[in-house]
Amino acid sequence: YLSSASVYGNPKELPVSENAKINPISPYGYHKYIGEMICDEFSKLYGIHTASLRIFSAYGNGLRKQVIYDICKKAISSEIIHMKGTGKESRDFIHIEDLSQAIFHIYKSGKMEGDFYNIGTGEEITIQELVLLILKIAAVKKEINFTNVIHQGSPLNWRADISKIKNLGFRKTISIESGIRSYVNWFQGSVS
Repeated sequence: YLSSASVYGNPKELPVSENAKINPISPYGYHKYIGEMICDEFSKLYGIHTASLRIFSAYGNGLRKQVIYDICKKAISSEIIHMKGTGKESRDFIHIEDLSQAIFHIYKSGKMEGDFYNIGTGEEITIQELVLLILKIAAVKKEINFTNVIHQGSPLNWRADISKIKNLGFRKTISIESGIRSYVNWFQGSVS
């Protein structure tokens, strides 16, 4: 089951482990948690092989929503890049190719008994660092303005404890720099 790190809400400690308190702060997070409970229940009651994958911030070429796409759009269409928050919010971004590998390792080697797995890289980047990285790769100079308004339902900081999937053989292969470079190249080609 493709769940989400949103089930954690704002974790008290980073990196957040699969044993951290579940405390969703958005309807999306609540619904993902309900899906996890259903999978766990079917596994326990009927022996159906399930695993819930708590995906952190997945991205890759072709994604036309979420923060990376938003930053790229603003980089070509706005004089000033206005962003919500303070810029100090952070995410653990995982490239779709690494996400696919994590799914493969869980399917191949996981117990599949209603287990939960964090899917991320174990590394975090602030939104301000992300904006600066995208602007550098896109060779664009723009003023950046953070509104200091925190969007209700959005967590402040995320970094996954990925020791559980690492024990199954998972290793990140795409750095945030190379993944963002590929994404920016795709984006620039898609708007021209």
